[in-house]
Amino acid sequence: MDHQITAPAPNGSDLCLPCGLCCEGVLHGYALLAATEMAQAQRMGLQPETRDGGHLFPLPCPLYHGSGCPTYRDRPAVCHDHQCELLANYLAGEMGLAECLALAEQIHGMVRAIRGRLGAVDPAKRIWLQAEEYRQQRGGGDEELRRTDAELARDLASLKMLCRRHFNPRGIGTGPRG
Repeated sequence: MDHQITAPAPNGSDLCLPCGLCCEGVLHGYALLAATEMAQAQRMGLQPETRDGGHLFPLPCPLYHGSGCPTYRDRPAVCHDHQCELLANYLAGEMGLAECLALAEQIHGMVRAIRGRLGAVDPAKRIWLQAEEYRQQRGGGDEELRRTDAELARDLASLKMLCRRHFNPRGIGTGPRG
């Protein structure tokens, strides 16, 4: 008798919870809500708002902390339904969990290093906004930043490239520019 042991199908939560790049606002600036979710989002502490006729809450999500979300089972539909490129590749069996988590950790490491250079340690503020504020404080645009701090400019460009290549932000909010 031939018994074949099959591995359980990948579960997105084993990647999403420890990754959290969506939740932390690295990939998106906001998450869209259905009108019917506004009251629930308010009760959850998500600070929902209506903008240009749409319903949303800003990211980073105030509920996500490191590798967990206390409302994961009851999260808004956009959080449940969102599927970045990395998650799609993992669920399709094209990438293993360890490989996906290593990539997410690489990006987290880049964000930590950039925040350190910016002197910014406020995890409630998106890294892209912190970089823009840094540029404005320095009195120069992108060209000035490149000239005076080429390493930081290179790291920001590398972070954007990795986010676009491996996460292809789609479905909620704005990409790395927003």
